Amino acid sequence: MINSIKKIVSTKMQQMGDSDLQAYYNENLNEFSQASAFDVTIYTSANQQSLTAIQNNPMSAVSDVQLQEGKIEAGKTDPKLLALLNKTAKGKFTAISKNDSNYVMFFVKEKYNVQTVSFADAKNYIYSKLGEGKEQKAIEEYFEKLKSSANIQVIRAP
Repeated sequence: MINSIKKIVSTKMQQMGDSDLQAYYNENLNEFSQASAFDVTIYTSANQQSLTAIQNNPMSAVSDVQLQEGKIEAGKTDPKLLALLNKTAKGKFTAISKNDSNYVMFFVKEKYNVQTVSFADAKNYIYSKLGEGKEQKAIEEYFEKLKSSANIQVIRAP
């Protein structure tokens, strides 16, 4: 059974050509832009709901939220944080994340020196990203096919 799934997934992956990868790249250019620095406002709180309230209404004043203005440079920052900031649009909040005992989110005020990664450099990333989706879809289709062809008899209903 596992070999059958692997064969189906392999077939689906082979069907993905450079034109599919290029189309994804062209439709999602914002996913492939990287800034060298960011002006941000950092919101920190022990209460996740307080940060959610600010996301829903940025003008609200919540007493247990600390604000800090800052500039984050790409060369001196954690790659996960860089990815989060790069995918967040200017003028928007990032997702809330846990940091030690507090919750933190960023408001991206400005991005500096934004450059788009070339298609050649992004090709492997796109292939793996699209491949994950195709793999999941192939597995679901395989099990649906098995289920539809199975002879299932209900002996006792719950």
